[in-house]
Amino acid sequence: MVHLVWVLLSFVLPINIMLFGSIMVMIPIYSFEFIMIYGMRIPLVKDLSFFVVNKGLFNWEMRYPMLEQLLYFFILNLFFMTISCFKLAL
Repeated sequence: MVHLVWVLLSFVLPINIMLFGSIMVMIPIYSFEFIMIYGMRIPLVKDLSFFVVNKGLFNWEMRYPMLEQLLYFFILNLFFMTISCFKLAL
């Protein structure tokens, strides 16, 4: 839902505000998504208390490994594309 709101706001708000929002909000969100989704697949990390408490949100059975890898790729791709906002904001 956060991604949808971000895209919709990009049509309404000025570019400077969107660049600042991308840097301050979306980069941490992309990082958190990747760490949570990828971390749930690592046995040692999955047993940490933070992951045990939030297991229901990010843990699902891996039935389609190709789709899961595609999700990792999209999250990282969006993360690195959002980093380019640093250059545009300067």
